[in-house]
Formats: sequence, C-alpha cells, structure tokens
Amino acid sequence: MREHADAASQRHEALAYRLAFHAAELVDTDRAAARMLAIAAFEIHPAEEIRAQLIDTLVWGENVRLRTASAWQTALSADGRAALIGDGAAAGVWDLTSRLDPKTGEVTEAFATLKGGRNGQTAVELTPDGRAAISGGDEGATIWDLGDPAKPIGSATLPSQDGASVEAVALSADGRRAVIADFHGELAVWDLSDGARPKRRSTTRAHNSYAVDLDLSSDGRVAVTSADDGTVRSWYLTDPANPVKTADLSDPTNTPTAVAVSADGRTVLVGAAAQLEVWRLEGSSPPRRVTRFEGPLAGISSVSLSSDGGTALVTGESSSGLLWNLSNPSAPVLLARLKGDDHDIDSSALSADGGVALTAGAGGSTMWDLRSLAEIVADPEAVACDGRLGAEISRADWIRFTGQADWSDYGRADWDGLPVCRIRNT
Repeated sequence: MREHADAASQRHEALAYRLAFHAAELVDTDRAAARMLAIAAFEIHPAEEIRAQLIDTLVWGENVRLRTASAWQTALSADGRAALIGDGAAAGVWDLTSRLDPKTGEVTEAFATLKGGRNGQTAVELTPDGRAAISGGDEGATIWDLGDPAKPIGSATLPSQDGASVEAVALSADGRRAVIADFHGELAVWDLSDGARPKRRSTTRAHNSYAVDLDLSSDGRVAVTSADDGTVRSWYLTDPANPVKTADLSDPTNTPTAVAVSADGRTVLVGAAAQLEVWRLEGSSPPRRVTRFEGPLAGISSVSLSSDGGTALVTGESSSGLLWNLSNPSAPVLLARLKGDDHDIDSSALSADGGVALTAGAGGSTMWDLRSLAEIVADPEAVACDGRLGAEISRADWIRFTGQADWSDYGRADWDGLPVCRIRNT
C-alpha cells in the first residue's frame, strides 16, 4: 500500500513539474494557457518551486509591451504614471495612466521626444512628480520642463567638464539639484534653483575610471557612485560646494555595475557581477554592509529601490528581472521573476511604492503592473482561482501537455474538461 502511494506521489510530482515547464514556455505566446497549466501544476503538487512558477505566471499577466525597438535607458515618476524610455539617440516621454487605468483610454506610442546630443543620449532621469527631467550625452546634460509633457522644453544646458561624456545623471525630488557623473570619473553638482541660470557648485574627482552609475537621495544630500574600476563610493552633498566622500563601499574582488539609494539616503543596494550587497548609511557612523547575496544573474546591469528601500528590482544578463523583498535586509526574499523576451535587460526602473516597474533592452521595453504583487505572493492559488473555478483543460490539451497522463487520476472519466482549480489527486 505504501509503495503504491509513493509511486502515485512521484507520478503527481513529475506531472506537476512537466505542466509548470510548459507554463513557462507558453507565458510569452499564450497567457491563458500558461495560467491554466500553472494553476493545474500547483493543484497537483504545491511544491515551493511550482508555487514560484505560479506567482511568476500571474505577474507576467500584468505586463504591457510599450515598444519593440531597442531601448537602453528608463526612468519612472514616483507614481509610475510618467516614464522616459531612451534608445541611445533620444528619449520618448510616456504617459502610462491608460496602461494602469484602461478605462481612461489607450496610448500606444510616446507623445513627445527628448532629443539627445550629436552622438546620442547616455542617461535619463525624472523628478518624482514627473514634471522635470534630465538627459545626458556627449556634450553635457539638458534639463527639461515637462509641465506639458506633450511639449517638453529644454530649459537649461549643463556643459560637461573638458568635453567628457555624461555617463549617469540624478535629480533631487524638488528638482533644485542635479548631479552628474562623467567619463572622466568626475562628479558635478549643479544648483537649479534658478531654472534659467543653473550654477555649477562643484566638480570632484570621484573615481579614477569612468563612471558607471549614480543615484541620489530624495533631498539631494546623499549620493552613491560606481565606476568601471570597481569602486563604489558614498558622498555627503550637504554643502554642494564641498562634496565629502563618506565611504568606499566596494569589494576589490568584484566589479560593481549598478547602485541604488532609498529616498532617505540610508539604504544602498550595490550590484556587483552576480552578487548584490545591501549597505546601511547611518549619519556619522561608518557604513555597514548588512548582507551579501547571489543575484542570481550572470551579470547585473541595473538595480532600483522603492522609496523605503523595502523592494528591489534587479536586472542584467538575463531575460528576467528579479523582484526582492528587502524589508528585512539581512534576509532578502525573492518575490517574483519578471520574465521578458529572449534578450538581456539593460535598464530598469521602479516606482516609489514598488507598484510599477519598467524594463528595457534590445528586445524593447515593458511596463509591469505590480500593484497586486503582495496579494499574489501571499496566496497565489486564491488569486489564480478567483472567479475562475470553472476554468478547464480540455482532453485534447491534457493529452498535449501531459503526455497522456491518466485523466481519471485527477477528474471524472466522463468529464469533457478538467477544472484546474478543483483537481483531485488519487
């Protein structure tokens, strides 16, 4: 009797993994079928890996492809409703309201463009309210007034030092401070209080190699920079005329490629090769590395944090973005994978509350509606089956996806369809 039960359990487990595999295969091309198979797999064998696949499938159902052309830079407003998507030559200005609230109508294309310099555009960023932007290129940076996002106005130009190309840009929440990192490894702090007459407050040699990434706290007083030589540094900009390096956050065995800072400037996320590090900055105290953990990606190109530092989006040499729960930073928890196309994800952005994400790469750009993520992660079965108790797999699809597994093990022999939310195991 026990041997029979063990054999049946192994049969159910093998079938569940087979269905989960097919769900992952179909998620790009047939969302309804992928969802059906993921639910069935979980009902048959609710293992942790299969639960994770169900979560990923449900999250995938909440994405919208914005453009199919290559995209290399992204930025989001705090509420996730305004976006910049850059292709290396210019950045499109997007209103994502219709994507998040379909009843407002549909916008299929960007309705304005922020033009880059003669040799293209290297970086973009938005203020939290989406009313101002900065873009960088080979000739410096441009400040844009997006009060009317359909008619962007280049309100000021911030020339680079010695003709160095701009590699990374950031704006304070109030739009009164801009910080720029360039190819020479220099960090420039600009005062934008007088929008028509920006003032360079300081230029500091931040690194001995070209800058890779830069992020800024909401008040513009804390900056973190990374460079190609493997250095990551934190800075106090309380006196913008005299930036103070507060710490080296780098490990000499890794090459950091991406950094992100929480709105209060106290939590820092560093992406280094395939590893992630969470650091805590506590005023005058030395910074403290809270944890180091595997990505797990072959290489990390972009990291983003929600404003409270509790949610992280990590992307890189993979077609999937990884969402992490950092509410307990010493014990990160993988929440979901944002599975894209077959291309690496080169850039990503996260709204202030983590409810909207944007990913971009050679395969185009995608918006992710994550407002139901907490509910999905808490009980994916309940979300999947809500209003779908009658959803069925036909006999033909059962044979196609299960390899002719015995129908009677999971439903009645006289049924024409198998209700995926009411599968029985015998």
